[in-house]
Formats: sequence, C-alpha cells, structure tokens
Amino acid sequence: MFRTRSKQKTTSIMGLASLLLILVSPQVNSQRIRSRSIVLESFSTKAGVLKLVRIEDYDIGETNWLVLLGRQRLYRTQDDVFGSVSFHTVFKNLVSGEAVLMQEISNPGGCAEFRMLTIPAKGDAVITERFGYCEPLITQEGKRITFSFGGRPDLKPEIRVYQDGILTKQ
Repeated sequence: MFRTRSKQKTTSIMGLASLLLILVSPQVNSQRIRSRSIVLESFSTKAGVLKLVRIEDYDIGETNWLVLLGRQRLYRTQDDVFGSVSFHTVFKNLVSGEAVLMQEISNPGGCAEFRMLTIPAKGDAVITERFGYCEPLITQEGKRITFSFGGRPDLKPEIRVYQDGILTKQ
C-alpha cells in the first residue's frame, strides 16, 4: 500500500509539473493574448450601464465592436483595424428614455456614418440602420432632435429627425 501511495504522489506531482509547463509555455501564452477587449466608453442610463467594447483579434487582424446594456448585447459589428465606433452624442431625459448617436468610421480617410440607439427606461433598446455621413449639424428643440448632413458638395444634403424614439428622413 505504501508503494501505491508513492506512485500516486509521483503521478500527481508529474501531472502538476506538466500542467505548469503547459501554462508557462511561450506558445500557449502568445495564443492567449492574441485577443484583447477594452471598454472604451461607459455611462449609466436609467435602464443600466451602457458600454462600448472593442475586441481586437490579432490572429485575423480584425476589430469587433460591441455595445452592451448591462449584460445584453445590443449591437455588434466587425471592422478592420482602421475602423472605429464611438458614442458621438448622448441625449438624456427624453420622453422615449435616453438616446445615443453612434458614429462609425470604416476607413481612416472616410466620413462617418451614424446609428441612433434608443434606450427606454423599460422595454427593449432599439438601434437604427446606418444613416448620414460626415459631421452632422445637430439641433434640439424640446423633444425633437434634427440631424442635418450636407458638409460635402459631392453628396446630396440629408436631414433626419428623431422624436419619441423614432428616426425619420425628411
């Protein structure tokens, strides 16, 4: 019986040593840090904490963008390493709850496109399709928010109005 225990101890020690060798192996460690996530922006809403997270995947050279409200994923995009997503403007205390104008830039020299994220105090958040281009002129009159895009002579002017949680084209 004493020998069996010795063999078990020897086997356990060798197994532990093998595990440690695997954990400190440079090849395994390099694979473990080839992807990284960073919370870029975060703020509290009445419905919970809204976060913008960038996940860099070094293996395929891609950046994934996530918008989370608490633990719920509201939005995900995949972009190249030159693209970016950001919260451009936050509108609080609206009738519909809160709203965020999100900005997406897909290449370094290009104009931004936008999405409107509506976050009601209760119920599901809603995100629009892309709209607009470049830098908008934003005006707010009470609960009505107007986005005017027209800063480039080669593009037709575009106006969008956001009111009561709905985005319409004018």
